[in-house]
Amino acid sequence: MVTNTLRGWLTETSTGFGRHYKVFHALEKELIKNPKGSLDCLVVGPGLELHHANPVKKPNGEWALVEKASSSKRYINSYQVFELANAARNAGIEDYYITALDINPDVLDEMRKRPALIRFYRDFWEKCHHIHASLEEMDEMQQYFESFFRSNTLYAEGGERIVEIPDDVLSRVHLHEGDILADELPPESYDIVVCTVVLSHYSRECTHGVDHVPEVMEKLCNAVKPGGFHINSELVFPGDWEHIAYSPGRSTTMHQQYAHMMQKG
Repeated sequence: MVTNTLRGWLTETSTGFGRHYKVFHALEKELIKNPKGSLDCLVVGPGLELHHANPVKKPNGEWALVEKASSSKRYINSYQVFELANAARNAGIEDYYITALDINPDVLDEMRKRPALIRFYRDFWEKCHHIHASLEEMDEMQQYFESFFRSNTLYAEGGERIVEIPDDVLSRVHLHEGDILADELPPESYDIVVCTVVLSHYSRECTHGVDHVPEVMEKLCNAVKPGGFHINSELVFPGDWEHIAYSPGRSTTMHQQYAHMMQKG
């Protein structure tokens, strides 16, 4: 089990909207190129954007989030599950299911907010990516910004958008509180597994000297069906995997904030 951590709150910048837009965009293209009738997906540690909240330790030793701005309470500040759903929808896949697994119940509660509103900004890449992007990359980012639940837009002005996640998407998302190290994953059961900026919490720095990263990575890789995709930050893939896409980003001492998309052979 993870010990001596903020239970998923250590990587604020990594969990903002579009953090790994390149791999989700590449995934959408792969799903269009090779259509699938249905998708079973797993997102491990979708995380929170903490620009509007601070992790604070309570007197009993537990950690809790304290909001900086009351307006953020209206919006869902956890994005990866819905970015994955958006990629599936844009690829024309109607039959998909996403399990969101997180050790932090606050993350799961974030996705239970109703109405399911998400607010995000066109300049998301300035916080999460190399600012000196090429014109081609800027165009790609603009497309990603505009294509996110386009038909469900409530507000769009001045580089800001607000969308409401429709009920048919929410009904396909299953929320599960758990620990990827302790929980069992059935082998070859998911078409897509997403796990970015998570495994560092299982490294020696967070677990009193015990490195659980290889164990967790093997479990995640085994859970992917042949021909399925794994989006991950650590890039330690055993066996026959093909590299499909790469999302650049800043790196810190503990957290590799880029992402790769690999396809299982």
